[in-house]
Amino acid sequence: MVACKGGRRRWEGRVKKACVSLGLTVLPSLLCAVPLKCQEVLPPEEQAEANRLFDQNLRSDPLKCTIDRERTSLDFTFHFDTGFVITCPFQEFGGRRTLLTIYVRVTPVGGTPVLLKTLRIIRGLSIKPSQVYPGKGKAYFVVRGGFSVGEGRYRVEVLMQDPRKRTCRRAWWIKIPHHAQRSVPMVLAPNHVSSLHIPTWRGPQPGGLHLAVLLSAGSFNPRATRLGVGYQMMLLQILSTLLQQIPCSSVRLVAFNLDQERVIYQTDSFRPSGFAELQESFNGLNLGVVSVETLKRRNDWAQMLATLTNRQLTAQPPPDAVIILGRSYRWMKRVPREMLMFRYEGMPRFYYFENGPENLFPDSLGFLTKSLGGKIYRITTPHDLGTAIQKMLAQLRGPEPTVTASKSRQGE
Repeated sequence: MVACKGGRRRWEGRVKKACVSLGLTVLPSLLCAVPLKCQEVLPPEEQAEANRLFDQNLRSDPLKCTIDRERTSLDFTFHFDTGFVITCPFQEFGGRRTLLTIYVRVTPVGGTPVLLKTLRIIRGLSIKPSQVYPGKGKAYFVVRGGFSVGEGRYRVEVLMQDPRKRTCRRAWWIKIPHHAQRSVPMVLAPNHVSSLHIPTWRGPQPGGLHLAVLLSAGSFNPRATRLGVGYQMMLLQILSTLLQQIPCSSVRLVAFNLDQERVIYQTDSFRPSGFAELQESFNGLNLGVVSVETLKRRNDWAQMLATLTNRQLTAQPPPDAVIILGRSYRWMKRVPREMLMFRYEGMPRFYYFENGPENLFPDSLGFLTKSLGGKIYRITTPHDLGTAIQKMLAQLRGPEPTVTASKSRQGE
């Protein structure tokens, strides 16, 4: 989340100047990963009023807020995302609970304007002593919003209005040049605008691959107590794109956390509705709580990972490919080979889509993939993801893999 900084002159009669860190944002997320409303396209019956607000010339009683544009970037669903940041002092509303309406009008050159809207409730200023530290300024809140665009040139207008009909506004131009990267298919057509969302997966398709996904829902920060909102979005986006680009007749998905040594979500028949269920599992994951029994069992994470892998090797119907998605910070730690059950006929191919900050050392998931003759793809940008999917699909169309490892103790 983006912090808001400011201060108040007095705090319990002792602090003359304070700086407050507040998290208040409309996230530019594909699923709105926290319980905040995303911007949505206005229905036709509301568009006339929105256009009237944009077109009228207001000169008096403005809201003393600032609107800044955000950088345009390609996300992991192959959408170009852009947006805005509104910064406003709490004193504009007298510290009272206020309903704000934010409109966005995006007009492609030579095209029809697209209107988006969101409602935000600004609650009264509430500061805890732990949130106060020395600084200068006033108490502010920050609101973020965003949308997706295709290639082309657009005029962007943002307007925020309060119940007293006071407004702040700003307009600017953006240009999305022609994208020549073949590895990244463009999702939105040129001169098209949409709200931020995860593209709807059509679901399993007859004649496709049997796919298994092992999703590591663990933070790359070993001290984190929650799975970060940004990292959640990244995992969901990559999963969505994988399922969009790979023709699948069935998807078996298991989300797990190695630190707590537990599965947080699993299904043998993943469907489009499963994205919301998976996100709920992410939000309910408390990384700061590990049972005493789990702490006593130091190496059970390896047994758990081996068990999840062996289930894919013996599953019916057998998967054509097993994708390991996520990251583990268990660097230089291996799953003992004797724990794994190798299958020699119809061995599924393993692929590790490793995402997160750059790391110089291989992790346990990478070692596992290598021991099974799989491929590791480092995913730091959407271009990496597009290239990795192309390479994986080319290999899946090739000859059957061979595993030269000796039979495990748990083998046939």
